[in-house]
Amino acid sequence: MNSHTAVIVPDPGIPLPKALEPGDRVDLAATPRSTRTAIGRQLDDILPVGRTYEFAIRRGRAIVTVPVRTVDASTSTSTGVGLWEWGTFCSVVLLGGIALLASWRGRDRAAAGLALWAIANVFGFAAGLAPLDGRLGLSAQLGSDVLDLLARVGFYMMVESMAGAALTPRSRALWRASFLLLLGAGAVATLGGILVFIASGWAEFLLPQYGFVLTASYFVPVALLFANYRHADGAHRLRLRWMLWSSVVLVTSVFLYSTQLLGPFASDITTTLLLPIAMAGFLYAVLRHRVIDVAVVLNRGLVYAATTSLVLGLFALLESLIERTTLGHDADLLLELAVPLG
Repeated sequence: MNSHTAVIVPDPGIPLPKALEPGDRVDLAATPRSTRTAIGRQLDDILPVGRTYEFAIRRGRAIVTVPVRTVDASTSTSTGVGLWEWGTFCSVVLLGGIALLASWRGRDRAAAGLALWAIANVFGFAAGLAPLDGRLGLSAQLGSDVLDLLARVGFYMMVESMAGAALTPRSRALWRASFLLLLGAGAVATLGGILVFIASGWAEFLLPQYGFVLTASYFVPVALLFANYRHADGAHRLRLRWMLWSSVVLVTSVFLYSTQLLGPFASDITTTLLLPIAMAGFLYAVLRHRVIDVAVVLNRGLVYAATTSLVLGLFALLESLIERTTLGHDADLLLELAVPLG
């Protein structure tokens, strides 16, 4: 795809409509705005099943209007669809666990940043996966992008708080300025790119080479983690190790998704596999190494109640089994009382 033309490329296992052929070129400016909105939505998300969109296909010097109907990709034979569904499910579940733990039991600014990152990502996934189009779909798309930017703010806040006194006021200001500059560039490329494309059909900012700009704001907190790791003592370095490598996996997945470096299909599948690994690493770092201040407290009353229920349940089961195996229908009253008492 260039700034004015998109090329039709089939997904493995999902047949193209009969009116389209691989390599067909879509004239984005001549394509209706409703279809451009759907294209912008489909770049990151999903569309309602059974909707028809018209594409302006350039064949030679002529432009042919081709209607295309959306189908349910989950019914395809592509293994990538199943991997994407399960990978997304695992990522959302792990993110929910991180969000609950950090927001409920977090005690410091780093925990607040982690909670913001996880919660914004969970709601961003929800907005991104909503099968909407038109104005609602555009609103969901923009909302998902804004939440993604907000999640990056939380991620940076967590990493900066973890650095603590290791940062001087001057270095803290430089790190913040670098992050905000790259975050602003990513916001312009993301939000501005999709709005300009829908309005005019100019898709320059949607090209894969701008994926580096969309990922760059994550590079700053990861670089700050590396700097903090290098100057940390042995105990603190061990605590940071899982967080550091989980961050590397996360940024790799975001980079591959934004740049499509391995090709559309392979990049999406690789990203889907890497995201749950990164989330599991973050959760392990929080629970095992306490890289943020969380207090995991079990309520004694709940523990006692659960233990009592378990003991009584096992006793009742055992008593019932003994009665069935040792007592007949004609057993006298004394024996029936003696067995459960024993």
